[in-house]
Amino acid sequence: MNYYMPTQFYLETNCIKNHQKELNQCGKKALIVTGKHSSKINRSLDDLTESLTIPYVIFDEIEENPTLDICEKGAEIGKKEHVDFVIGLGGGSSMDAAKAIALLIKNEQEDKTCFYQKKELDYVDVICIPTTCGTGSEVTSKAVLMNPSEHKKGSISHDIWPKYAFVDGKYLAYASHELIANTAIDALCHLIESHLNTKATDLSHMISGYGLQKFKTIKDSLLTHEYNYNELMLVSSIAGMAIAQTGTTIPHALSYDLTCFYNISHGQACGIYIVSYLRVGIEQNDQDAKDVLKYLGFSDIDSFDEWIHKLIKKPKIEDHEFLKNSILKNEAKLRTSKICINSAEIHKIIEESLD
Repeated sequence: MNYYMPTQFYLETNCIKNHQKELNQCGKKALIVTGKHSSKINRSLDDLTESLTIPYVIFDEIEENPTLDICEKGAEIGKKEHVDFVIGLGGGSSMDAAKAIALLIKNEQEDKTCFYQKKELDYVDVICIPTTCGTGSEVTSKAVLMNPSEHKKGSISHDIWPKYAFVDGKYLAYASHELIANTAIDALCHLIESHLNTKATDLSHMISGYGLQKFKTIKDSLLTHEYNYNELMLVSSIAGMAIAQTGTTIPHALSYDLTCFYNISHGQACGIYIVSYLRVGIEQNDQDAKDVLKYLGFSDIDSFDEWIHKLIKKPKIEDHEFLKNSILKNEAKLRTSKICINSAEIHKIIEESLD
């Protein structure tokens, strides 16, 4: 049994300004990695730049599902500007891109081809500041990137832990209801998939079980829109801590094709499959699957199904065979599920989840 999370984590109102000292001690010049709009609208970028007393450069070209090329471009700017640490500000896309950029800045001899190579590479310090409540990237070592030329999406091969995570729920006040719902569903899938993962331990179950119970307290707010923003961010970060120990499993693996080929947002794509995946576990009489429903406060799997489909709709996708064959080729991911998943179960999950 093991547990490891080297990230110093803070969650509080005015978190960036409260930890201005730690922020400015990370280096002599920062590269801020963010998107073009949201960090300006929610004023997180203002809070960050006003708290920096050292020089900084802004790279604001990150979009949803960052690509290898955009990370390489950000790293080239960072190297040209002689930055010595990176700040990821925004959703999971900005934080994941910041990690990948930090890797390339440290290793000037490398290019984007190193992202999926098994080699020992260091990275400059990374600070993560999330402004959505789903990915948990601020407390994990993983970075998920898109490779459009190969129609692939997946985690890079390197573990890149943030040095600090500065988390503040106030930025969610500027997010749409749809964005909050989709990212919160992503966090829920992290908790469920960690709980049902073959790498789960007593320690990881403490984290995922607590996170699921916390999710119970905020799940109704996703329907009524009466949010407790800091609680949403807390659940998201706990979910990140859970998958940092175990990784994800089948629903996430299935989701990537929906994102790559059908342009369905990540959280929604994961949520589309999570009920049917859990249903398989319930039908197999798996105690951990039963515990998931208990922790979430649902009397049965149909109640869970009804709740989640008030937030996300089944997409109309005809080519089910392509999706089935794609996941069945991913033997490594299939082995991560403690629920027995074979071809018949994959067929069942996809048929139940899609129109």
